[in-house]
Amino acid sequence: MSVKDHGGDTRDMMVTLNGLCEQARDADVDIRPLLLDVADISSDVDKYGMGSMRSILLRAAGREPVGLW
Repeated sequence: MSVKDHGGDTRDMMVTLNGLCEQARDADVDIRPLLLDVADISSDVDKYGMGSMRSILLRAAGREPVGLW
């Protein structure tokens, strides 16, 4: 997702990201550190008014539970 930098449609990318986060939660995988690492190397350019790739990943990391695993 970071490499594609929003892909063809930011909304589709966000739905995919939410699904991946849900799958990780269901599998008891703490995806938050991965989201933060990828956000660190992601673009900070808001291409379509929905946030930059970095901010989208940081928001997803903020929704992930911390310290449960």
